Amino acid sequence: MEASTPNEIFTLAADIVRNTSQSVFLTGKAGTGKTTFLHHIRKNVDKNVIVAAPTGVASINAGGVTLHSLLQLPFEPFIPNSEGKKKLDFHFKLRKSKIEMLRELELLIIDEVSMLRADMLDAIDYMLKRYRNNQQLFGGVQILFIGDMFQLPPVAQQHEWDQLKQYYPSPFFFHAQALQNNMPLYIELKTIYRQSDQIFIDILNRIRNSCTTTSDLQILNQRYNPSFKLTVENRYIVLCTHNYKADKINSEQLDGLKTKGISFSGKITGDFADNSLPTDFDLLLKVGAQVMFVKNDAGEKRRYYNGKLAVISHLSKEKIVVRFEDGNEMELEEETWRNVRYSLNEDSGNIQEEELGAFTQYPIRLAWAITIHKSQGLTFDRVVIDAGQAFAAGQVYVALSRCTSLEGIVLFSRITADSIHTDQSAIAFSKEELKKDYLQQILEQEKPLYSANRLKKAFDWSPVVRSIQSLNQLAAEKNIPEKEKMQALFSELYIRAREEQKIAENFRKELNTILSVANPDINLLTDRVKKAVGYFHKDLQQNIIIPIETHINSLKKASKVKLYLKGVREIHATLLSLLEKLERIHYGNIELTSDLVFKQLTAPQIEVHIESEKKSKPQKGDSQRITLLLFNEGKTLKEIATERNLSTTTIEGHLSEFILTGELSVDKLISEEKQNYLLPRLKDIQPNTPLSSIKEELPKEYTYLDIKAMMNHIRWSKKQ
Repeated sequence: MEASTPNEIFTLAADIVRNTSQSVFLTGKAGTGKTTFLHHIRKNVDKNVIVAAPTGVASINAGGVTLHSLLQLPFEPFIPNSEGKKKLDFHFKLRKSKIEMLRELELLIIDEVSMLRADMLDAIDYMLKRYRNNQQLFGGVQILFIGDMFQLPPVAQQHEWDQLKQYYPSPFFFHAQALQNNMPLYIELKTIYRQSDQIFIDILNRIRNSCTTTSDLQILNQRYNPSFKLTVENRYIVLCTHNYKADKINSEQLDGLKTKGISFSGKITGDFADNSLPTDFDLLLKVGAQVMFVKNDAGEKRRYYNGKLAVISHLSKEKIVVRFEDGNEMELEEETWRNVRYSLNEDSGNIQEEELGAFTQYPIRLAWAITIHKSQGLTFDRVVIDAGQAFAAGQVYVALSRCTSLEGIVLFSRITADSIHTDQSAIAFSKEELKKDYLQQILEQEKPLYSANRLKKAFDWSPVVRSIQSLNQLAAEKNIPEKEKMQALFSELYIRAREEQKIAENFRKELNTILSVANPDINLLTDRVKKAVGYFHKDLQQNIIIPIETHINSLKKASKVKLYLKGVREIHATLLSLLEKLERIHYGNIELTSDLVFKQLTAPQIEVHIESEKKSKPQKGDSQRITLLLFNEGKTLKEIATERNLSTTTIEGHLSEFILTGELSVDKLISEEKQNYLLPRLKDIQPNTPLSSIKEELPKEYTYLDIKAMMNHIRWSKKQ
């Protein structure tokens, strides 16, 4: 659908998804803009988001992943009892990197949810709770369900349903046990963009709700014409119930053309499943062939969209030209579909897409016929419906609603009352739709608190600290020029980042005060945020980003640092993305930084001759000072060791050194009882005496840290 200005319900639904944590079921009749809504949310939401779908084709069309690959879900039914959960625990385990990603997930969009079975949604709920260590519904993740329950239903083979029916009233997702007391907000898009004939719209609505009249069937069956012939001129597309029927029609029509056939081979790079290909890998075409676009035009002109029909007008091994119904012609260019997976940028805490593979081919397929299943979501001006009596639930509605008008429909078989049946569970669920006033009330209640939390999160400095930690660790692992000097630099950056983190925490407390009242002073809030952003933006560039850029420039002529530089540049890119986030700070729909002008600082370009450059010694104690800083913040020795990727023994050594300088009291490390016991026994021990020999003479509960700390305290006391 090429939508104009989004309607009121569209805007309200988008506001709820963006500015609350409420889960939403977004539905609507055929042609109301559900796919447009998905793309709108994906583009405009400021959350860690993942898009997924029940099938491979649906996930590629949505630009996401399958739910099975995201969560390692089983293909067999999930039995929602203790045995079923144990089976999930035992057989389906996630990598650590994927678990970390799921813990940062904020919004999961599930497209084509009508095809998602209830047991699979319960499995999703269980997996998210388990891996996020959060017993809230879906582990605290907001879910946006998108789909039309009156279209294609979930598939449950008889042997599968025999296992599941004692747990579920129906296979539909809304009968998942997880949702029985936690239904998402039911929001329906009302404006139909596909059809404009009110008589046709009313007939479709009655078919959708299983209340078709005799008059409706009479009007529909006036379109019955079993002798209708497909021609190049009439540009009809046949909707079939099965793939083999569509393939047969396409092959027969292509063979009937007397022009020369040319095959165009696609290209797969990396991982891209054959059953997810949006068109044929080997695409056989002829001049005169009817084709359908299988991708939207991403260019500014929007010359074609998914489902638009055309005819091949010129063909060579190097060129394909199509002619549209209005007579305009266009030379095709190859398009690329990506197979993605999601991963976590551990420094920024953002979820990002990673391309696993790609499929490149011309964005068309033969289109004298396609299946009703594959037509879901598409729009045609003229269709032939060839379904016989093999209609499954929802297929009559899907097939008829693909067409823009009643006059554009031809029936190869009559539609009877028996062929129209909508599942009663879907009809009952449709009564859950919420009124606009109630939705507005939900938004007004939740938006202020949610917006306040998002605003405070914008000044969370921990991603910057994690980035510098990663930089320090990278430098420690790699053999780089002037390694000690660089590690000293990164230690200084780390100390600076921790100092800024404290300032940011204080500012977040100030925001808490401003936002704690029912109606915050927006002028005061804007003023304080602008000043904070100006300060942090300059500081992040001047004291963190510029030194890193200078470091990168200094290694341009160095050898054997390619992998190291790649890692540094990735961390640098993360910091730049954090800088960009500072430039766009919102409180709800209010952009607080809209009129700020940001000065972009750049590192000086320097000429470096590593071989002849005189090495300067790093300042001593930088690493130890980071340890002291973390200890003074209240972290335990084990927590510091984990955060710094160092051994606990090393951390103990760092801290005991500061007892010798008087910067750390021995009381912080050793109890008064232990001090009283150790002092008379250690006061006359020589400083160079091996600690192991001292420990042998002491009770087992006295550690090396106790000994080192007490001996340094004695030495410091003698200096006073």
